[in-house]
Amino acid sequence: MLSVVLSLSLGCLFVVAGYLEGRHGTPVRDGVARPAVAGQLPLIGSGATVIQNSSRAVNSPNVIARGPVTVNPPVNPNAPVITYDFNGYWREVSPGKTRLKPGRFPAFQKMHSLYEAHDWKRLVEVCEGEIRSAPTWLTPYLYSGVAYLQLGDGQRGVERLEYVERQAAGNTDYAEATRVLGALRGQHKPNGPAGQ
Repeated sequence: MLSVVLSLSLGCLFVVAGYLEGRHGTPVRDGVARPAVAGQLPLIGSGATVIQNSSRAVNSPNVIARGPVTVNPPVNPNAPVITYDFNGYWREVSPGKTRLKPGRFPAFQKMHSLYEAHDWKRLVEVCEGEIRSAPTWLTPYLYSGVAYLQLGDGQRGVERLEYVERQAAGNTDYAEATRVLGALRGQHKPNGPAGQ
């Protein structure tokens, strides 16, 4: 049976996979794994000893540890997850509760009024500030993408809209990015009888 012993660089933790006894097993003495085959060397730089099974060393990336291994990373499963809605509302979800705060709503109102007024330069300025302030909020990316297209900077506009499309992952609030990109790519088909 295949067995692998990994010892971390601190020397205080041993992970033993498999069954260490049997015909091809590895004796462990004084907390140190001894290779079953004479002349077998540990992997350089990994702190791992590969134990041979049927005269074949296991060198799979799944078995070889490269660098320090974190067995249980520090994670708080009860930590809140914070996201933004399209209109800038800040949503905090944690076990057993959901809170909604106005968050970036005033900035959303300003961006939307600039969009309605077709003030593209000012819209870009406001959006860039909001992207720096709240980089996970996708709405400023959407508005700035449209504004850049209106200002003639097609490359930057398309980059912003493609970013929104990737990050939104099907969220219908951001379907406008997909629609605009489709029209730019020539994939937009008009609806209704006029397009038939």
